[in-house]
Amino acid sequence: MGASTGASAASSLLRRWTAWRTRRLLSRLARTLRKRGWVAELRYQETSILLRVFSPEVPIVGESIFVVHDIAGWGYQASTGEWLAYCSERELAAANIAERFVCFGLWPSPNGKQP
Repeated sequence: MGASTGASAASSLLRRWTAWRTRRLLSRLARTLRKRGWVAELRYQETSILLRVFSPEVPIVGESIFVVHDIAGWGYQASTGEWLAYCSERELAAANIAERFVCFGLWPSPNGKQP
């Protein structure tokens, strides 16, 4: 096995692990948001995975959430580039996402139940 083959395999493994971790973290946030009455759907793009969040009453207006990794750890970031919270702080991230909708008069489903 040559050096380039080993590096290629390591790079492929890192990409797969990162995609798995991203799906897992976004799925956890989606569960938290659904409990609060928001609609949260995982979307798979060509190069990334994102979480689409919206009010059940107005599905055309929503927010896309990405997972980013930096030196301090994994975190949630809005499509506008705004930092929401570290992934270990899902409740804070959910509150920050909800705040974006509520300020525009969009509300979750009553009692956390989705249509």
